[in-house]
Amino acid sequence: MDKVFNFQSECTFNNIEEIHKSLINFIEKKDTISLNLSNIKKADATFFQLICALHKYSEKNRIKITRKGEISSNLLETIDFLGYNLTIKNCQYHDSCLLKDK
Repeated sequence: MDKVFNFQSECTFNNIEEIHKSLINFIEKKDTISLNLSNIKKADATFFQLICALHKYSEKNRIKITRKGEISSNLLETIDFLGYNLTIKNCQYHDSCLLKDK
């Protein structure tokens, strides 16, 4: 069973519900997963909220979650533009944040 979730190129309000449902199905009965964020070309605040909620859920449910590959430059620019760098720095899960440029 594949443990890598590959995000599509657009992760925005327009398709976040579909992504959310796919993630729920993907993490079911897994204790370790990896997220591939490298293909994302366009994202908005709903995507970042989803990732943060998933991270919090995984911590509470003892699911090991990692990031596969690098974050795309477009995604890094959006993180900066929306001010998520400050959110990431102040998050209780900062050390293992999936959105942090490592």
